[in-house]
Amino acid sequence: MTLQLFAPALRYVRWFDVDRVHRRNGQGFGGFMTRAPGARKICKAHYPYMCCSICGLSMEAVLDVAHLDQDPSNNNPDNLAWLCKTHHRMFDCGLYPVGGIKMLQEHWQQWHAKGAVADHSIYMKDAGIKAARTRKRKIAAKKAVATRMAATKTTLEKDDEI
Repeated sequence: MTLQLFAPALRYVRWFDVDRVHRRNGQGFGGFMTRAPGARKICKAHYPYMCCSICGLSMEAVLDVAHLDQDPSNNNPDNLAWLCKTHHRMFDCGLYPVGGIKMLQEHWQQWHAKGAVADHSIYMKDAGIKAARTRKRKIAAKKAVATRMAATKTTLEKDDEI
């Protein structure tokens, strides 16, 4: 195991273990990451409802397994949590406490065990109503413009006759 210096930006320098690091898809999408063999499988077995522990987003393609103690070799189920990429980065920066994430993860698992289904439409609760209102206003505005144009045209024609 050799340590090498990696400086993707001039603002910081990071040491990493070359044997435990790889690039996603071979092209470095998202930068470097450490491997956590089996963590996803363990997390899926222990927490069957896959959703971000913080926001509840349940799209598997955007979920990461976060190691709560920041040790990728510790695959204890109590150390793992599902997080979306945004909240995983925020957790790694120290914006969320470990206890809060564990509490929220347990909440989502119990919530799903009761038979509840995630409804992300609440984030768009008024979108259809607002869109319909906007369409009605646009139609009314176009009619008003057409009416004014017709009234102006008839007024101009009357002025020309005089």
